[in-house]
Amino acid sequence: MTQLYRKYMRLLDKWPLDKTKVEGENSKLQNQELCEQNYQSLDKIASNYYAKKYPHNFKKTSTGLSQELCSLAMNHEVQKALQLELENSGFFSKVKNSVKHIVNKYRDQ
Repeated sequence: MTQLYRKYMRLLDKWPLDKTKVEGENSKLQNQELCEQNYQSLDKIASNYYAKKYPHNFKKTSTGLSQELCSLAMNHEVQKALQLELENSGFFSKVKNSVKHIVNKYRDQ
């Protein structure tokens, strides 16, 4: 990953500067302190800083489901299956199936 990042950085160094841009727009941070604070916050989230600092013994989440069930519900395969089920059980799906049934009925006559 580090090598890929370095390759991208070298590529960006080769990139020609846009002369129409105001100086400072190309690569300088407008607020370096805010950027550093955002980085620190994201780093804490990624390293589970708060989960380690404030451990808990909760068995259920705010949804009333266990963590395992919440993880399962967010699984990509489960999401696709739910989407298909919703598409097949909605109002427009029922109308579409009714129209298909009527068309097939007249086609068979």
